[in-house]
Amino acid sequence: MGVETVGVNAAVVPGVPALSVPNRFFDHLSAAYYVTDDFKLSAGHLYTFDTHFLTLGSEYGFGLGGGRMASLFAEGALGEHGAYSTLAGLRIYFGQHDKTLIDRHRQDDPLLTIPAKSSPNSRL
Repeated sequence: MGVETVGVNAAVVPGVPALSVPNRFFDHLSAAYYVTDDFKLSAGHLYTFDTHFLTLGSEYGFGLGGGRMASLFAEGALGEHGAYSTLAGLRIYFGQHDKTLIDRHRQDDPLLTIPAKSSPNSRL
């Protein structure tokens, strides 16, 4: 959750005043379920630029050996007023040893960036 701010200092179209977008609240909440250790499904809610979206995603990983893994992923957002987006592609993970997708997400690339407890090195 947070606040969106947009600022453009130059006119987008010559002769037209610079774009102005008011500051607004946003959120992005999601939950994921690992069907297997290498297959993840997710669903959630996104509120941005005054529009609500249902978000859906999936990722399937397969080992390449030597600490590497590839995964195919797809993400989509279905919003109000006909707004939508899709993104799909291939991710390559590098590491010291072979791991499952769930282990890579939890150990090597966690999404949570706020420490659970304050530590001497945290700045909370």
